[in-house]
Amino acid sequence: MMGCTYDIIACNDYDACTTDECNPSSGCVNSAVSCCDGDQCTEEYCDSVVGCFYTHVNCDDDNDCTIDSCDCETGCSYKNLSCDDYDACTIDACDPESGCYFTTVVCNDYNACTTDSCNPSSGNCDYDAVDCNDYNACTVDSCCSASGCQYTDVECDDYNACTEDSCDSSSGCVFSDISGRCQTDNKCHRDYCDSVIGCTYDLVTCFSDCCNYESCHPDIGCVGEQVSCEDNDACTIDYCDPTEGCSHDQRECDDYDDCTTDTCEQHLGCVFTTISCDDYDACTRDYCCAETGCYYETVDCNDDNDCTDDVCDTYEGCQNTPVSCDDYDECTTEVCNPESGCEYTDVEYDDYNACTIDDCDSWWGVSHEWLECEDYDACTADWCDYTSGCVHDEVNCDDYDECTSDSCDSETGCQHELIPFDDYDACTYDYCDHDEGVVHLEITFTNYDACTIVTCDHDVGLISTAVECIDDDACTVDICDSYQGCLHIPICCDDMDECTVDSCESEKGCTYSPVDVSDCDICTDDYCDCTSGVYHVPVDCQDYNACTNDYCDETYGCIFDTISCDDNDACTVDSCCPVVGCQHHTVVCNDYNACTDDYCSPYYGCYTEAVECDDYDACTWDDCDESSGCYHLTSDCNDYDAY
Repeated sequence: MMGCTYDIIACNDYDACTTDECNPSSGCVNSAVSCCDGDQCTEEYCDSVVGCFYTHVNCDDDNDCTIDSCDCETGCSYKNLSCDDYDACTIDACDPESGCYFTTVVCNDYNACTTDSCNPSSGNCDYDAVDCNDYNACTVDSCCSASGCQYTDVECDDYNACTEDSCDSSSGCVFSDISGRCQTDNKCHRDYCDSVIGCTYDLVTCFSDCCNYESCHPDIGCVGEQVSCEDNDACTIDYCDPTEGCSHDQRECDDYDDCTTDTCEQHLGCVFTTISCDDYDACTRDYCCAETGCYYETVDCNDDNDCTDDVCDTYEGCQNTPVSCDDYDECTTEVCNPESGCEYTDVEYDDYNACTIDDCDSWWGVSHEWLECEDYDACTADWCDYTSGCVHDEVNCDDYDECTSDSCDSETGCQHELIPFDDYDACTYDYCDHDEGVVHLEITFTNYDACTIVTCDHDVGLISTAVECIDDDACTVDICDSYQGCLHIPICCDDMDECTVDSCESEKGCTYSPVDVSDCDICTDDYCDCTSGVYHVPVDCQDYNACTNDYCDETYGCIFDTISCDDNDACTVDSCCPVVGCQHHTVVCNDYNACTDDYCSPYYGCYTEAVECDDYDACTWDDCDESSGCYHLTSDCNDYDAY
């Protein structure tokens, strides 16, 4: 009798990815095989049939601008491809899809005033100014950035109407004096040339006031006559004021008498019409008081006059019939003395006027004939003095004009001959002042043209010479303004290109230097746009590989650091796909052994535990088959002992 026997358990799980062994304490142990070969350039896998196998890591980042390689210690690495063609006149760049490409530097500053080229050693664009000098003093040479050299005719207008303006191609503007053309023989004109309006003929001002008028005759000059203020209106008082002229003051016709109506008639003058106080009663006396007007008193028809017969009739009033004392002699005065009757007195015909011849005719009466004082001498003023008779005063021919020589002719009267005043000096203005006499004024002139120098020659008069304004500076346009004088206007050197520094040198003119676009930062692409200026665009370090962390280092440039996909989970296989990035595939922990339960720990990976086949029945033999699992065989307790 053998008793209990023990068969060795087979722990082979037929899985090439596990190491199979049997632990006396715990039974079979199937440990996962480690396929790590320590090479970062391979990806490790395990197949349950063949065991560990390895594939090369794909380091291709699909970027033609990098050199892809793999280091067994660090893994994939990507080095930026150098696209430098050592030509400073090309812009070297790289396209991730096509690789290096080289763009020729365009040195066009869009300025027709420069010759554009690229310096092959420095790469800087050279913009040399075009020489537009045509060596013609009659043109202003300039350059337009759009169309190139331009030649504008110099405007030789010195704004002086007394010069004839022209241009000489060698010396420039020429201004010839033409003021001599303004002279005339008209003595009523003051002839001269004004720099603004040209020939000027100012009328000679003849002496006149409001009561005396002088006119000018072209051959002899000023001639005068007295102003008449007679307006033929008896209702005005006519007189002449030397400063205001004729005045016609309305005549005051008020006689301050309430017994008259005061009016004025143009042909008669003041008319004082007595108002009527008639009450149509002949037996009353109708009166008018200058202060109070009409009043009435009963008529006393007794005139106490022996020379009348006194009666009163209502319609006819007092009848005082005069006694007729008329002796029909115009040289006597007939009167009737109320007390004595008629009296006759000789008429007094002497008017005590030495200018009349007095007489009395019995038929015609008193007469006063004017005495004739005319002596027929034009050099005397004939008049009559009421006390002494005829007077013959010498005529005063002084016209109080220092510009005339005064004399008198007995037949024609006063003579006023003009005094000559021309001193034949072209630098004096000659005239005669009616108060001071002949005047020779030195010609003074205000030169309103800052572009000419004006002097005076005693033979020809004013001479104008053009001012020289050339400053020999290529950075200015030299012109002369008649008001401000020489102007040196800075030329515009703006080529409208933000990529050049525009300046001007007095000898050469406009210069255009390229702008320095470098910001000394390896992480920017520096360039300049002629319209908007300098740009510093961050370098694109994108390698389009989801397995790298891309950035730019100020020292080394683009850096592509491989990202870590380790999720610290032993139950996943960690890998990285350049397209989608990190991937974590779950580890399959199947050892294909029905006698084990398979598990995975995130800390140490796959592990197995033996299946518990003990059915706690002492009458069975408990065992496990790797293919089918636990089985229980009934124990044969026959000891084959009949006893």
